Amino acid sequence: MTYTLENPDGQRYSATSLDEVANAVRSGTINSKAWAWHEGLTEWIPVMSLFPNHSGKPSFENSVKNAVGNASGLLAKAGLVMAGFAAKNYRKATLKNRFSKALAAMIADGQLDHQEVAALEQMVLEAGADWEEVIKECQPLAEQFIRHLLADVCEDDHIDDFEEAKILKYIKFFRMGDEIKSEVKYTIRRVRLLHDLGNNKLPPIMPINPAWLQSGEAVYLCQDARLYRDDTLVSEGKLWITNIRVEYVSNKAGFSISLGRIREMNGFRTQLIITSVKGEIELEIVDGKVPAALVLCLLRLNNRTVSAATDDTTKVRKRISKEVRNAVWIRDGGICVECGANDYLEFDHVIPVSKGGSNTVENVQLLCRRCNGKKSDKI
Repeated sequence: MTYTLENPDGQRYSATSLDEVANAVRSGTINSKAWAWHEGLTEWIPVMSLFPNHSGKPSFENSVKNAVGNASGLLAKAGLVMAGFAAKNYRKATLKNRFSKALAAMIADGQLDHQEVAALEQMVLEAGADWEEVIKECQPLAEQFIRHLLADVCEDDHIDDFEEAKILKYIKFFRMGDEIKSEVKYTIRRVRLLHDLGNNKLPPIMPINPAWLQSGEAVYLCQDARLYRDDTLVSEGKLWITNIRVEYVSNKAGFSISLGRIREMNGFRTQLIITSVKGEIELEIVDGKVPAALVLCLLRLNNRTVSAATDDTTKVRKRISKEVRNAVWIRDGGICVECGANDYLEFDHVIPVSKGGSNTVENVQLLCRRCNGKKSDKI
């Protein structure tokens, strides 16, 4: 077992056994007023409490007596109540540093269980501190933890009610602000939508009725989009997807393709490529994966056959393991390796799987959705 020891001046030492701790106290390296912590404790304790019964070692007893003797004058004047008060003040004064270090160690694996949560709450309670103030100082750590969970959810392409409730509980536990709440809400909604589409469950019909809508036609998606031809911007407009067609409307150019004439749809992050019997159309859109998955779902429900890819991988691919994701998260420091952003993070293949890339730590990196969208499927 490893013991962490901290002198009153803040200097820390480590020991691997009680004998080593005793020798450090005997030599004066560790002050008798030092604090100690080891795995299994929820709070730092006085180093001397590690040795409640040590009568068999006179030399150690002498060291202890000397240490206690140096403090006897103060204890005689202040009494045991004041000694306890001083200890509590010490715990409160050092709480910020101890709490942040404990939290960082607990969330390193991307998880925070009930016992760890209880230990954090107990640490604050015993120090007599205010939870709101303590957690406010650790917001960057807490946000990083929430975003680690979201990145895992995006990679899994699925979130159940239990996982969602857990994330929302952490949001409340850490007193998260509106920005991270919006990010969580968007990510969960997107993952649920993609999962439902993959299981042939359509989203609710949008309450929109453009003039060109036919009788019995329902709108499932309407998003801003840009039309490109030969890598040149042609126009800016809106992409519509209904139960019978894909429609692009703008002031300069437009098209309408019935679902039955679509041969392939590929969604590469912010790029959507539609291949019909008349050729290929390239659009830039916020999230190309969603419209591609929606059209594929509609075609399946209409008993059509189509080849649709929704990322730079094949339709069914092996997920990046939890171990690899944790290693990548720690290596990249929980930020985008391109721009340093810490929001809307995703695990990205340096070399796409479709190009022969693997799910190894060396071939996986953290990118924010913005940088990931610029990458497309090129190496």
